[in-house]
Formats: sequence, C-alpha cells, structure tokens
Amino acid sequence: MKRKLSYKIIVGSVGVATAFALSAHGQNIIINGNFANPLGFQPNPIPIPGGINGGWAVYGSSENPTPVQSNMSADPAIQSSSTSGGFALEMSQVAGDAYDPCGAYQIDSGIFPGFSYFLSGYVAADFNPSSGGLLSSPVGPVDLSLQFLTSTFSAVGPLYGGFNYTGGYNSWIPVSLTTGLAPPTAAYVEVAIEFMENGNQTSTLDMYFDPFTLVPTPEPSSLALVAMGLAAIPFYFIRRQKN
Repeated sequence: MKRKLSYKIIVGSVGVATAFALSAHGQNIIINGNFANPLGFQPNPIPIPGGINGGWAVYGSSENPTPVQSNMSADPAIQSSSTSGGFALEMSQVAGDAYDPCGAYQIDSGIFPGFSYFLSGYVAADFNPSSGGLLSSPVGPVDLSLQFLTSTFSAVGPLYGGFNYTGGYNSWIPVSLTTGLAPPTAAYVEVAIEFMENGNQTSTLDMYFDPFTLVPTPEPSSLALVAMGLAAIPFYFIRRQKN
C-alpha cells in the first residue's frame, strides 16, 4: 500500500510540475496593461515593497504634464483602430522641450530565471493637421525598457530597450522587445514606457499607449523537453521497483 501511495504522490507531483512549466508560457505579468482600472495606478516613486504588483506609477517633467488615463471613446479617429477599446494612457509633450520625457513604470514579481520575456503593446499619436504639428509620420521617439531586479531590488543583467520606437498619426503601431534569459538571481522586473519630444515638434503632441503585456517566452521545444523529462520520472521508479 505504501509503495502504491508513493507512486501516486510521484505521478501527482510530476503532473503539477509539468502543468506549471507549461502554464508559465503566455502568463501576462503586467498589471493594468490596458490602463482601464483607475486603481491600477500608484504614487511615484513606487513604495517598496508595498507597491510591487501595484500597477503603474506615472511621471511628467518640468514642462510636460503627468500621463493620464484617457477615455478613447472621446477620440473617434484613434478609437476606430484601437486594439482594446475603452481606455489608454495619454502622454503629452510640448514643442521646444526636447529630450525631457514623461512616462510610466511598474515593478512586478513572477519572474522565472532562465526564461526570456516578450514586452509588447501599441502606440498612436493624436494629430490634427490644422494644429500645426509634425508634418510627417511616424512620430517619436517612444521608449520601451525592461530591467530585471534581484530579491533586494538591485538591477541585474542588462537594461533592455530604449528610445527606439515610433507611433503613427491616428493609427496604432505595434511595438515590442524581447529580452535575453532572466539571470539566476532575478526575482522582479521593472517595466517602463516613455515618450519624449526630440526637437522636431512645432506644437503639443499626444501619444497614447494601449494595451501592454509581458509574457515569458521559452522556446516551445524547451517546454516540450521539460514536460517529457518530468513525465518520464514515474516510469523510472516503476521499472526500478520491478527489478
């Protein structure tokens, strides 16, 4: 009876571990990624540890206002092509205040060392040709960045991303970045999105962000090997018992 029970425990444990390994793929880590929940925002700087998994902290600058939750139904031109509908995060940059970004960031748990991560979302610029704004598209620069953190909230590994992205006038443009493998000591992740004027604007410009996700991305072949390896364990014990 004890031997049969031990087999059941082994098989059950392996099943749980296999399900865990497979379910890790595709799990979104970002909180309030569609910016729809007004409670998914918090003070800047983020309080540690109370602000972990608490959503976005937003910040402006001396010339540019703090980003705000924006109801996209009030902007039919962008809403018509919005990826999620409802709300977005609006960032504004005034003309003549170059390289003075505004943005939002959050710190989240749930990091798996040895996994790479995929950060993705959409950005769009609200443009009215009669306002005297920029005369060409795309618009930017927009920053996506990601930094892994240790259990003591120290940076570990490289800073991924940068001001390498652009938005389109009244059009949602996909933006994304992929990290390398999370270091063995990674426990948290800091994700930031920003917008800044680079000296080309002739009037205030609004940039919208919506929605953003961050998911672990091990290769499917790696997941399959993990699952097969875990599934083989009970057969090893059964064969050993027979011998």
